[in-house]
Amino acid sequence: MKNNSLLFLMLLPAFSLFSQNYMISFSGSGETTVIDSVIVYNFQQNISLTLQGNDTLHLVENLGIGQPSRHKPINIYPNPTANSSRLELFCYRAEKAVLQVYNTSGILIYQEGLLVEQGDNTFTLEGLRQGNYLIRINSPSEEYSGQLIAAGSGSGPVKLTKNSTVSLKSLPTDDKNAGSIIQMLYHSGERILLKSFAGPYIHIKSIIPAGNELVNFEIIPCVDGDGNYYPVTTIGTQLWMAEYLKTTSFTDGSPLTLITDNTTWVDYSLPAYCWFNNDEITYKQSMGGIYNWYAASSSNICPVGWHVPTDEDWKILEGTVDTQFGVGHTEWNKSSWRGFDAGCNLRARGIWTQSLPGCETDYFGFSAIPTGGRSYISGTFGTGTNWNYIWASDDIDELNGIARHLHSSYHGVRRTNQAKAEGASARCVKYIDNRKN
Repeated sequence: MKNNSLLFLMLLPAFSLFSQNYMISFSGSGETTVIDSVIVYNFQQNISLTLQGNDTLHLVENLGIGQPSRHKPINIYPNPTANSSRLELFCYRAEKAVLQVYNTSGILIYQEGLLVEQGDNTFTLEGLRQGNYLIRINSPSEEYSGQLIAAGSGSGPVKLTKNSTVSLKSLPTDDKNAGSIIQMLYHSGERILLKSFAGPYIHIKSIIPAGNELVNFEIIPCVDGDGNYYPVTTIGTQLWMAEYLKTTSFTDGSPLTLITDNTTWVDYSLPAYCWFNNDEITYKQSMGGIYNWYAASSSNICPVGWHVPTDEDWKILEGTVDTQFGVGHTEWNKSSWRGFDAGCNLRARGIWTQSLPGCETDYFGFSAIPTGGRSYISGTFGTGTNWNYIWASDDIDELNGIARHLHSSYHGVRRTNQAKAEGASARCVKYIDNRKN
């Protein structure tokens, strides 16, 4: 038994390399069931890749480490075994295979044909006499191997039993309809951002995979009165625009007032908008519009079924994305800067100047960028390379509304009073269960 124990200890490093193979496939519902493509971001590994809608994402913890392309490990436990062991292997496709058992002399002592299926396959092997064995499973596309120590008193016959196959129902078995299986490096607990494209619709989801998963993108229209389509991101119970509002009209088609003159902007107390530096061509698509509170509080400025977020909507968002203070925490009732890292997790990556190290995660696809604003005192524009303000629909009094302030020097989000005549950015939100819309 001493030699067997030593061999088992020598095998431990190999077993520690076994990774959890997570297979993620995609579907659509709502406006369309067809997903054209998906961009996958693993920001913690600083990698991204693009898949076709029928491709499958294969998350691998030890991508390319000690595993030649055709030789995959079999996870075997218990090992050593007294009676029987469980064999686990992940297969890329359904196909015929052959299981072989060799003793230490290289003699084939058992062989059986079997059918492996796409997904995680498990078998029970029993009846082996005391000794050390090499287990191999060969298929036309893959080769699997592992070592087994039988430490009990098995006397045969050797028997193999298929237990189950955990496969994704969404994965097609017809090769004519199946996409490719694309690998990505992944460590347990990392957050993956998925950005799907379906015709004119873009829907974003953030997940922390814990197993095989079918990710459904509910394609929900977010189209303003001008016909602009907006990407949508799911964050907790909410759906948010993943870009700033840029409409020039209400949903009924009536126009918003465009104001370019500084004095007129200061004195105006009806819904109005402008473009940063009065330059629509340069800033419309990247920054969206700049709106006074009178416009941002309007009930019909957002796409049908959507609304400008209330102060409470903002609190729910902040509690969802913050890693320390959850939804409903008293932290979010404070004014000024609040939260542990909510501001970091809402900011787009690689855009903000003077940003704190590691404080542009964009883990949830909110993708806030600095936009600047327009003064309620002078009507002039403020350059925003490291800050922006985004309206809430609530007000404090006759002259002041409520807004949110993001700044590259702060980890949190500032809850602040803002003069209604101030020019700031706007987003729209709705709830997954359709409340408050």
